[in-house]
Amino acid sequence: MRFGPIRALLLLILLLSGGLAWIWVDQAGQLRNVTWTPPRALPPEIKIPTVEATTSTGSASDFSSILARPVFAPDRRPPPPPAPPAPTPPPDPLANIQIQGIFSGANAGILARVEGKVRRIKVNEAVGSWTLKSIDGRDVTFGQGEETRKLRLDYARLAPPVTQAAAPAAGSPPTQAPGYVGVPQNVQDEARDRLRRRNEARAARGLPLVTE
Repeated sequence: MRFGPIRALLLLILLLSGGLAWIWVDQAGQLRNVTWTPPRALPPEIKIPTVEATTSTGSASDFSSILARPVFAPDRRPPPPPAPPAPTPPPDPLANIQIQGIFSGANAGILARVEGKVRRIKVNEAVGSWTLKSIDGRDVTFGQGEETRKLRLDYARLAPPVTQAAAPAAGSPPTQAPGYVGVPQNVQDEARDRLRRRNEARAARGLPLVTE
């Protein structure tokens, strides 16, 4: 007897039909699960969370760290502190410098008033952060790194000439200049001549005149 595919398919159909009949029909020959039966009601299981009463004893300073942390910041970190202020630059020593004279020679330099004090500053000598680089005539050059600053010696303002007093009347004693009371006339003339030559030399060098 040959067992072909048609017979195998029929045998499979019979087996499946028997399996379905065993699932749908019980032992009494009745269909199973035909009538719907409502399920039994179950009481809900509701658990009320217990909250322990806590008393807040912290002060306002305890919440400063919380308030300092932005709510909407991704990292919840306080903002960085502000940048420190820029340091105050040192005072410029050349701002109020007054050049009073220039001297030449092997150790050339200038005579200047710096911060209220008269100083002799030679070439390549420092004044604060500046260095005296060169002297060209009445032009004085200071340098600081690649920056240079040029100052100029101004001519001194001479005092107006003093007019001589009228000649004394005949028979009257000659008048004496203040500061020369009781000094012989020839000594006064020599002192005036020395003072005149001294002021001429100081004027030629650009220095202020002296009176005594």
